[in-house]
This record gives sequence, structure tokens and C-alpha cells, in this order.
Amino acid sequence: MIETETETRRSSARPPRKGLDVALMRAKVRLGASGAPEPAPEPIVVKDRSRVHVIPVDALDYVEAQGDYVALHSGGRSYLKLQPISDLETTLDSARFVRVHRSKIVNLQRIARIFPYAKDNAVTLADGTRLGMSRAGYARLLEAMQPSQPEARSAEG
Repeated sequence: MIETETETRRSSARPPRKGLDVALMRAKVRLGASGAPEPAPEPIVVKDRSRVHVIPVDALDYVEAQGDYVALHSGGRSYLKLQPISDLETTLDSARFVRVHRSKIVNLQRIARIFPYAKDNAVTLADGTRLGMSRAGYARLLEAMQPSQPEARSAEG
């Protein structure tokens, strides 16, 4: 379609819409550099005899290793799954889940309190569950809870 002279004048005479520009900029930041939205995390599927439980990753409170199994704790219930904790750790979002002990992974959104004592590091979850934490796990937890640092701007001059 060929634009007429009248349509050209109308489009160039429109004032800039700052609100729209700001909204577009925020959307681009949320979408990241790739421009594509992040895919929703895959739910965790647990088989229990004749039942199959589907646990949304967002509903997961914490994970606890029990030998070759993991106990998935969600909403006051526990589900046992045959999977090493290290394998499950690689599938979880590292921005939302932190390994605080060799046998525990915790959802950062569920942490209510941190007890940073030399021998008895621990976290308490919103439901009152207290989980022990190693020194290395405490360091990882602090690192994960730090706000991301904005890139340093170079001084132009």
C-alpha cells in the first residue's frame, strides 16, 4: 500500500508516546537479550505405585537427597523419586533454587529466615521447616540472594 501525503503528515505529526516506549523497553529487558520469553519450567513427574503426581516446579519447597532417591517436598507433602540429587539440580533454575547442603536444595522464595552460626548454619522455610546448611551452602545462598550488579558504564570523555 502506498502512503498518501495526508497520511504521512498525520503520522509524522503524532507526538511521541513515552509510556509506550517505556513499556516496550521494559518488555525487552524482561525478555532478555535473545528477545524470546523464557520457557516455563517443566513440571516434575513422580510415579507412586499406580499414581502419577505432577509437581509444578514453582510449588516445590525443597529437595532432600535420600541415597539414590530424592524426596521432593511441596505443600506439606513429600514425594520420593528415583533420581540423584545432582541430576535434579541441573534441571532446576539456579536463580530460584540453591543447594545449601550436599543433600538439600531449597527454593529461595520459601526461605523465611537464615541462621548464620559457625557450626549450625540453617534456614527456616515459611512453613516452619528448619534445614541444616553447610558453610559452602551458606556462601552459595548469600551469592544467590545478592541483587545482580548492573554493568559498569564506561566513562566517556
